[in-house]
Amino acid sequence: MKHLITTRIKFKDDELLMEYLEISKQTFFPSIISQTNQNFILGIFSNEKHRGLIEGIIDVICEKLNKKKPQLIFLNTMNTDYVDYILSEDIGIQTRHDCDDWMCETYVDQIQKIFFKNVDKYKSFVIHTQPYKYDITEDKKYKMTYRYDSNNTSMFVSVCQKKCDIQLFTIKHCDIGKIGEKVFIVDEGSCHLVIHNNNKMSTLTNKDILIK
Repeated sequence: MKHLITTRIKFKDDELLMEYLEISKQTFFPSIISQTNQNFILGIFSNEKHRGLIEGIIDVICEKLNKKKPQLIFLNTMNTDYVDYILSEDIGIQTRHDCDDWMCETYVDQIQKIFFKNVDKYKSFVIHTQPYKYDITEDKKYKMTYRYDSNNTSMFVSVCQKKCDIQLFTIKHCDIGKIGEKVFIVDEGSCHLVIHNNNKMSTLTNKDILIK
């Protein structure tokens, strides 16, 4: 089984790229590097000119945390590079994760345990999680009153297949649950939707419940 976790760090605006990378240094990169289960490939959509910068950040964080560097692949386009890769490698699990968000250290392990328990039962199935929101500026975590479900899967979602023929990025995250025979959910709060100054869509609401 091959597990590909893909994020997008591809910006036309170099200044915005640097702002997102500053958030990624605190959230995505340390959390994925610190996974207890390292049996995955990290795929990064990026502009070619930024790949040295991104890989350098990964190297620094690995050294700082004394962790092994994940297997890494850089991708350019979703409809050519990505598709060619997942088909040629017969990827069993495709996971999407935004570069400014966070995952707990057992997130990959939770996904793969569900995969191995169910891969012989279903041709394809979906795994997602109900995230918490995390305000990185205020260092405060919130439970969301908005709930995701099988018909409206969260942005923290994986497609699992015996034979790879579904391309994760051709479908809106909220609709991914509709393509699998079954939808599973990992522990609530296993991922954090990080709120920061450059979010385009994600915000805190007065209905979100402060945890700490």
